Amino acid sequence: MNVFGNAMKYTGAGCVLIHLEATESSGGRRRQPAEDSVTLTVSDTGKGVPGEFLRGRLFTPFAQEDTLAVGTGLGLSIVRSLVKAMNGSIDLHSRPEEGTIVKIALPLTRPGDDVEVIDPTTIDSQLIQPAAEKDIVNDCDLLRHNHAKWRAAILGMEPTDTAIHPMWSIISHYLTDWYGFGLVSWTPRPPVDILLTNEHMLAVKPPSSSTTPLPPLLIICSRATDYSNQCQIDLPEDRTKDAFDVFSDIPDLTDATSPNASGLIESTPSQQGRRTRVLVVDDNSINLNLMFTFMKKRQPEILYSAENGQLAVDAVEQLPQGYDLIFMDISMTVMNGFEATRAIRAIEKERGSGSTPAVIISSCL
Repeated sequence: MNVFGNAMKYTGAGCVLIHLEATESSGGRRRQPAEDSVTLTVSDTGKGVPGEFLRGRLFTPFAQEDTLAVGTGLGLSIVRSLVKAMNGSIDLHSRPEEGTIVKIALPLTRPGDDVEVIDPTTIDSQLIQPAAEKDIVNDCDLLRHNHAKWRAAILGMEPTDTAIHPMWSIISHYLTDWYGFGLVSWTPRPPVDILLTNEHMLAVKPPSSSTTPLPPLLIICSRATDYSNQCQIDLPEDRTKDAFDVFSDIPDLTDATSPNASGLIESTPSQQGRRTRVLVVDDNSINLNLMFTFMKKRQPEILYSAENGQLAVDAVEQLPQGYDLIFMDISMTVMNGFEATRAIRAIEKERGSGSTPAVIISSCL
């Protein structure tokens, strides 16, 4: 999807072609089990890639030929890593103002007689087994198991209307078929466990919590923008509001902050009033560096990064005043995000302090 997305993004006129073929691997002896070479080719007539960038920086993380273009420059580096992990290859040929051809070849083993082949007509719900029936329970299974009875609503959208909507039809499919959520209308009663919206509907019809506590609100945005000045939302009076309000109207990053070897940033007391304390947890160095850099621009009072859940718990223990906001990855070595969050909640309960808002980070969807 990343390769196809790039082709669509940089092709203003002309066409984008996708070709998928499978060929039996050549060799003197037939391999058992049989192995095929599957090749995906995406070609376009777009703007192309300059030769210097193509030769030296094409697969470099965070590198972009056009620094003003939308994105982070991580797409092709992640694609190459995935292809390499599957013992495949990726080739890219491009000429400026003529177009680009990307070929991804993967060796895939045919299923043997002892492997059950799934009928193409099988629906998604039949493919999802309860977590208890699996030998290994992953994070997606835990989410399905723990929140299967949740009720979700989409702001300004009736459940019957989602099927014809280009975006909400896909999201409602994930909510209902993947996680077993019930899709209901947004009304004060019965209560809703999570409310979804996008930036356009939020500006036109913001939710109100004058009579009922507002449930967790998930805003799906087409771009990273601060919408705090474009609409008014009546949020409950808790630490979540305070934590996010600290980020409003803060100038861009200056040289007043700099990270040290431990991953901790302490801002100089150049501004009046206490700023927020943030903990960022992720075992992927690229993701951690990206979030750390993002948060530095907001000049928090304390910014600490941890590479696994155990280090995050240790960081909370070592800061008696606690953090105002935690970004927590789910899948991590040593200690995953669920275990770390439970341990942090136990520390907060022992201290008698409130629960720190935790933003869960996951690629399950």
